[in-house]
Amino acid sequence: MASKPPERVVVVGAGLAGLTAAYELSKHEGTQVSLLEARDRVGGRVQSVDLHGIPVDLGGFLIFPWYAAYRALCSELGIQDDLQHVPALGMYYELGDGKLLTAADFELQLRSLVTLVAKSLPGAFLAGSLDHPKLDFYAHRSIAECLDLWVPVETEAAKYKLMVDTLCQGYGYASIDRYKAAFAAPIYPRSLLAGDAQASDIFRHGAQELVFALRDAFLRQGGKIILDCEVLGFDGAALRTSGGLHEADAFVFAMNADHALFRDLVPPATRSIAYTAFLTAVFQLDRAYHAETPDWGAIFFTPKHPTQPQILSMIDVARLYGAPALENYYTVNVRLDDATVDPVQVLHECIASLHPEMGRVLSIAASAVWQQTMPISSEDVVETVRALQGINRCYFAGDYLGCPSMEVAVKTGQSAARLVFDGSSG
Repeated sequence: MASKPPERVVVVGAGLAGLTAAYELSKHEGTQVSLLEARDRVGGRVQSVDLHGIPVDLGGFLIFPWYAAYRALCSELGIQDDLQHVPALGMYYELGDGKLLTAADFELQLRSLVTLVAKSLPGAFLAGSLDHPKLDFYAHRSIAECLDLWVPVETEAAKYKLMVDTLCQGYGYASIDRYKAAFAAPIYPRSLLAGDAQASDIFRHGAQELVFALRDAFLRQGGKIILDCEVLGFDGAALRTSGGLHEADAFVFAMNADHALFRDLVPPATRSIAYTAFLTAVFQLDRAYHAETPDWGAIFFTPKHPTQPQILSMIDVARLYGAPALENYYTVNVRLDDATVDPVQVLHECIASLHPEMGRVLSIAASAVWQQTMPISSEDVVETVRALQGINRCYFAGDYLGCPSMEVAVKTGQSAARLVFDGSSG
């Protein structure tokens, strides 16, 4: 039997997961929902900037074909018509010698490819969903360990690991020797069946369009957003924040998983949760980069020098957004090991090291340092969070999972809201 619906709910964290949870909760008449955010804005890792009148994304922006919950939410909010297909752009790899390679250039043996698919694909279909993976399915192995099992020829396994690791880290994830297979595997069959980055969509007005649509709908439904509100403590009945006490009948935590309060609520997180750190920047060159490869849209650079900042991915902005006014503008993801560095200095150093004929940097149009880019979680953390859902009226969404994406954020936010009103555990 369901418990009495809560009259007051507090959601901590106004990223995509927290916004989704708050929006879903505010649909219930008679429930007052407050959304607390430590930053001075909503959206978390989804952020867009205006560049010559064109919204350019610094945070999450690719809407993959298999983002079912994300797309359904866009339809519900009436913004689905603002999605546009990513243009046909080439995806390339750069292994450190300045040359651009396609996936075919890795010269993977057909026998190894067949073996990999035969060993990995059936299990991936049974590995659970993105927001609820089967934690023991891969025996706590990393992606790298699984590739070694699936591709018995060492030289071929090394090629796969190089390509997959370059791709993963280019997107801001951890290296594949730290990235757990249980969290990543559910992506595999969905990408094969529905399409990958080259079949994705973007918002013509920037990915913040969904963020703002959620915010506005939440406010229309009577919700309350409090910005610049840092959570300092929790006694089980009220949150102590920089803006005072917030009491409620239920609490949804959609905050960074390395926050001190999250570590108190989920003890294994003390030793298991970490984050990658990245600088994302948009800059302009005085000439086209790799003009001899005119179809390139994204380049992924092989990770090296793990203790030094490095550009791990690069996007041609004009081609991605179909905006000639942004010709010779590029977006890069720079891996950081020290998020306190001077971003302008780091960016100039990294750009200078890319290619001797790269050209001169005319301007850095926008940048953001993401000190918590992608969480590096573990199965014991996720298992603990699942067991804690609903205990002491506390619920969780977002970053505790080891494979964050905008789809996972939406689904975990929706799930947390359902659990609040079910009065049950996850």
